[in-house]
Amino acid sequence: MRRFAALVLGASLLVLPACGKKTDETARAAGITPPTALAFFSVNLSPSIEQKRNLLGLARRFPDASDKVKGEFENTRDDVLENVLESSGLDYAKDVKPWLDKEAAVVVLPPGDSDSPLFLALVQTEDKAKAEAAIAKATKAGDFEGQYAVVDDFVVISDQDDHADDKRALDLISAQAKKDDGGLAKAASFTKVVDELAGDRLLLGWIDSKASLDVAEKLGGLDDAGFLKGLGGKGSIAFDMHVESKALVFQGVAEASGEGKGSTFELTRSLPASTLAAFTSFNAGDGAIKGLKDLGGVGGADFVAEIEESTGIKLGEDVLSWMKGEAVLTVGSIRPGQQFPDFAFVVEPTDKEKATAGIEHIRQALEDKGIPIEEREIGGAKAYLAPEPFAEGIQPAMALYPDRFVLANSPAYLGDLAKAATPGLGSNDTYESLIGKNGSGTTGQVVLIIDPIREAIEKAAAGFGADLAGYEKDVKPNLEPLSAFGVKVARDGDFNKFEIKLTVD
Repeated sequence: MRRFAALVLGASLLVLPACGKKTDETARAAGITPPTALAFFSVNLSPSIEQKRNLLGLARRFPDASDKVKGEFENTRDDVLENVLESSGLDYAKDVKPWLDKEAAVVVLPPGDSDSPLFLALVQTEDKAKAEAAIAKATKAGDFEGQYAVVDDFVVISDQDDHADDKRALDLISAQAKKDDGGLAKAASFTKVVDELAGDRLLLGWIDSKASLDVAEKLGGLDDAGFLKGLGGKGSIAFDMHVESKALVFQGVAEASGEGKGSTFELTRSLPASTLAAFTSFNAGDGAIKGLKDLGGVGGADFVAEIEESTGIKLGEDVLSWMKGEAVLTVGSIRPGQQFPDFAFVVEPTDKEKATAGIEHIRQALEDKGIPIEEREIGGAKAYLAPEPFAEGIQPAMALYPDRFVLANSPAYLGDLAKAATPGLGSNDTYESLIGKNGSGTTGQVVLIIDPIREAIEKAAAGFGADLAGYEKDVKPNLEPLSAFGVKVARDGDFNKFEIKLTVD
């Protein structure tokens, strides 16, 4: 199966979900896969016209990729598959292409006699005789040592460590096909998450995380499967990927337990429109408190105690107890005379009384340690800051405002963040393309505006005397088309959903 698994993986590099009618998974490899499967991954080797156009259009924006992409999708696909099979003993054009049809999949089934999960490759064929001849050729050449069977319109290939498991795996697929009941494609654990994805999909992944972790725990492959289950491994996970005219998108959905809700993240949306990056979470205080407790369980309690003793600051009481709203690590623009962008931590105070007391305690603790603190009004509030810059652009300053606490790299950036900006980041077209119009329901966000970040890095490198000739020639042309990168995590009813998007100009 090693060579055919390579074929499946190589093909997946070319396949992105199509637009058009909704995919009927019962008529595809999932339809003959047992519902007891631990995982399932499927790609389609013939995307829709729109997806082919989008994919090729996206690739042509990058010089290195453009040189390798030909006018026809099929030609590009064939070139990739030919390279994948170069050392397999098979000639793609003569031995594989004549019988290869529209889908290739990898299925993971529960362990067999060898106590290892069973891995199979399912490759759809439009000519069973030619497919069998190709596998016989690979077997004779010594490049394939497993077993295979033609089941419905699929060549099913197994190459387990134990030949008894090869037969077991093939028998399971054959038996499922004879039932003709839809198999995994009709299983509730599959449909309830897959149906939450985009209706049109030609690249699909699915994992029964609970069953997979149970198997790994029984086989001794995990020291603490319970910890992973606590992170969300209690149900099924599904994901797909698609290409838009100006973006590559990866999205997924997982079953969620307990109550949960997201936010509109108004604090993030109110950052200046010139913001280069924002890393946003919700209820950071409780998350940090839990993390400190977990850290304490593995010897971290002493570490936390040392920090509190050396600084005089009680992390839980003075800092984390009032940071249970929205929290953002933000990167601003580059000011004249600076080699790097501004940066700050902005958080929504959920208890103004505790926040006021905590900030005063922090100020007093710093002064007790001999660190001078200057008071100055910035943005209409009392701010605490270092009297002099530590270095160019580094003069820490903090203040508590009506709707936010800000700790910034400089008094100037503190003033910029003192109140909601007009226009704000939320009105930025790039932000909206990554997160949506209001970001409702999100529990986490990452936004990177790539162009100015690249320019900032180039400026900093030049400032340090770096030789950028090679970069300008070989690297920069392939970075310039990139526009932005975003991650959105959201709670939607009984599901946790995520989307990763990379956009181009």
